[in-house]
Amino acid sequence: MRRPWLVLLVAAAGPAAADDPTYTIDVRERRPVTAASSFVRDSKAFELRSVSDDPGDLLEVTPGLEVAQHAGGGKANQYLVRGFDADHGSDLALSVDFVPINVRSHAHGQGFADFHFVIPETIERVEITKGPYEAEVGDFATAGSVNLVTRERLDASYVKFEGGSFDTQRYLLMFSPDSGAFAGGDEAPARALFALEAYGTDGPFHHDNEEDLWRTNLFGRLGLDLGENTELEATLHAYDSDWYASNEVPQRAVDGPGFDRFDAVDPTDGGDSSTARALVRLIHRPSEREQLEAAGFFTGYALDLTSNFTFFLDDPVNGDQILQQDDRLRYGGWLSYARHLAATPVPVVLRGGLQTLSDDAHVRLRRTQQRAFLETVADDEIRERSLALFGEVEAIPLPWVRTVLGLRAEQLWFDVGDRSGQGRPDGHERERVILPKASLILRPFGHEAPFASELAPLHELELFLNYGQGFHSNDARDVVASPREVTLPKAHGWEVGVRTRFGGRLDVAAAVWWLNLERELVFVGDAGTTEPRPRSRRQGVELAAELEILDWLFWEGSLGHSSGEFTGSDGEIASGDKIPQAVRFIADTGLVARHPGGFSAELHYHTLGERYGSASRSGKRLRSWGVWNAVFRYRRGPVEVGLILENLGDTHWESAEYFFASRLPGEPAGGVDDLHFVPGNPRSARVVLAYFF
Repeated sequence: MRRPWLVLLVAAAGPAAADDPTYTIDVRERRPVTAASSFVRDSKAFELRSVSDDPGDLLEVTPGLEVAQHAGGGKANQYLVRGFDADHGSDLALSVDFVPINVRSHAHGQGFADFHFVIPETIERVEITKGPYEAEVGDFATAGSVNLVTRERLDASYVKFEGGSFDTQRYLLMFSPDSGAFAGGDEAPARALFALEAYGTDGPFHHDNEEDLWRTNLFGRLGLDLGENTELEATLHAYDSDWYASNEVPQRAVDGPGFDRFDAVDPTDGGDSSTARALVRLIHRPSEREQLEAAGFFTGYALDLTSNFTFFLDDPVNGDQILQQDDRLRYGGWLSYARHLAATPVPVVLRGGLQTLSDDAHVRLRRTQQRAFLETVADDEIRERSLALFGEVEAIPLPWVRTVLGLRAEQLWFDVGDRSGQGRPDGHERERVILPKASLILRPFGHEAPFASELAPLHELELFLNYGQGFHSNDARDVVASPREVTLPKAHGWEVGVRTRFGGRLDVAAAVWWLNLERELVFVGDAGTTEPRPRSRRQGVELAAELEILDWLFWEGSLGHSSGEFTGSDGEIASGDKIPQAVRFIADTGLVARHPGGFSAELHYHTLGERYGSASRSGKRLRSWGVWNAVFRYRRGPVEVGLILENLGDTHWESAEYFFASRLPGEPAGGVDDLHFVPGNPRSARVVLAYFF
C-alpha cells in the first residue's frame, strides 16, 4: 500500500535513467513496487468483473485471493489468501483511501472488515501488497494488505440501471460537476464526485427464506488546490442495509427429503448494518524533493447480526440462535513526511510518519429465538487505542541495486468494562511491538549491471528479496483476560520473487514465500469465549501473468499453491496438524476485449481447490469448484447496454464451506459432524442500461 510519496524515477525508469546524474523526482507518482507479489490494478482491471451483490468482489483482482460470503449480502466477507482463512479480515489489512477497515475487538470477530459501503464504480485503483514487508501498514497485515483508492472526478456523469435474476435491481447515479472551478478535468482547481446507489435482491433462495437484501450507499469526494503546492481532499461514505441470510446448511439435510441447497434451517437469521465515514487529507509539497501529508478520519458504525450455526446443539428447546451487536465510534489519522536527500553520494529517499487509531465500542452477545430476546451472554464496553511510528530508507547504491530498510513500532492500549454483571474479564492493559522490514531489488542484467544483456526478458528482469515482521492484535477481551499470553502475535515472513517482460506484450511475476505465525489466542465471538491456537507455518508459490494479444484483446491469469500446518501443540491440536480452512490452491484466468468500436467483454474463470475441514490430515476435505462468468457491454454515443452472466455452466459450488458439529430436530445429543455450506449462485443474468451526460 503506497501513498503518493516522493518517487525515485530513476528506479522506475530502470538503469538507463540511473546513468544520468540529473535524475528527477516526481512526487505525484507511486514508487515502484518492492516485491514480486505487489500489484496496482487500475479500474480497467475490474470494470468488467461481474460484481454480484457484493462490492468485496473487487478485491479478487488480487492474485491468489478468494472472497466468500456466508451469511447474506450485508455481513463482512470471508477472505482466503496465502494459506490463511483470514475469516472476516483477521490476517488481511484492508483500507479505502488508506483509512483502515478492519475493526478491532468486534462483536463477531477480530479484524471484521465490511466493504459493503463501497460503490464499485467510485474506485480508481486497487493497491496490493502481500506479506508483512511494508512499514506503513500495521495491524492485520500478515498475509498482506489491500487498499482501494477512490476517484476524484469522472470524464462524464451517468445514470445506470441493472436488473435480472432473483428480482435483483440496482440504481446508480455518478455525477461530477464540469463548470466554473470544476471545469478543466484533472487540472481543474476543484474536483468533485458524487455517487448514490440503491441495490436490492432476493437471492437464489426459496420463497419462504428470501434474502430480501436492500442496500443504499452515498459517496462524495471533493479536491481543492489551495495553492500551487497544496491540496485539500475530503471524502464521505454513508451506508445502510438490512437482510435475511440462509447461513450454512448441513449437507445431510440437503441429502434428505424435502430440503435442498437453497433452503434454510433457520430463516430468521440476518441483520442490519449502517456506517458513516469521513476523511480529510491535506497534502503539501514544500519543494519538488519533499512532501508532507496530514489526515484525520471519523467513522460511526452499527451492526446487529443474527446467526444460528449449530441449530439445536446447545439448546434443544429454544435453539442456538444468537444476536451480536456492535456500536462504535472510530477515529484517528496520520502525519507523514518524505524527502529526497540531494547531498548524498547515491539517491536516497527518507519516509516516515505517525499513525493513530481509536475505537470506542459497545459490543453485546445475546441469545435469541427467531429474533426474540432470551438472555444476555456478554455486554462489554471497549476502548482501544493505538499509536504507531514508522520509517523507511530507500536507496540506490548501484544503478542495478535498490534497497528499502524499514522499521515500525506500535503500541496499543486496551480498556474493557463488563456491563453484564456476570463477572466477565475486564481491566486495562497495554502492549507494544517492534517490526523490522527489509527489501532488496536487483536488475542483474540491466545496463551497467554485472551481467548486462540486450535480450528483453533478461534486460527487464527484476529479482526481489523481502523480509518482514508483521502482527495482528488480539481482541481486547482476550488481552485483559490473559495478559500473560502473547497478545500481539508476530508473523515472520520471507519472499523471493522475479518479474520480467517478454516481447513488450507479456508480463510475468512469480514468488516463493514463507510465513511463521506465533502462538495466538482467538476470541470466538459466536460463543463469547477464547480459543488458543499454537504456532503455525505457511509457505507457497504464486504466479501471475498478463498478455496483450492484440491492441484491444488481453489475457490475464494467476495461480497460487500453499500449505499450512501447526508447528506447536495446544489442546487437541498437535504439531504437524493441518490448518483448517487454509486455502491450498487457487487460480483464475480471463480474456478481456476492449474494441475501439464501443464493444467490451470479459470471459472469466476462477477456481478454489480442496481444503482441510479440520486439523486432522485424514479428516473431511472441503470441496473444490470452478465457475465461469461473462460480461458484455456496447456503448454508442451517450447510451451503453450490457449483459452480465454468472455461473455459465450452472455449477453447484459453495460460496463458503465448513466442517463442524450441529444438531437438527430429532437428532441425538452431541450433534453430527458434517459439512455446512452456503450455496453459490446458480446460473443467472442481469441487464445493464446506462446513460452518460
